[in-house]
Amino acid sequence: MGLKSFLGKPFAKFVAKQVRNASTNAISEQNTILKNNLQHAKNTSFGKAHSFNQIESYNDFIQAVPVRDYESFIPYIN
Repeated sequence: MGLKSFLGKPFAKFVAKQVRNASTNAISEQNTILKNNLQHAKNTSFGKAHSFNQIESYNDFIQAVPVRDYESFIPYIN
């Protein structure tokens, strides 16, 4: 057994466990990611315009950020 095989199997088991845990707790993981993204973006012009500092849940996000086309994002990109 080569070194790569020897080290690869435990690493593959670790990664598989992480993927399994993430898929089991997908909604919780997505809420954590949403809160993290909101925290990082709350001081941007888009975050300020859409009150990211007041958003507590996915439903709050849906209410604060309407669906729009690409052209409406241009002022935030420039």
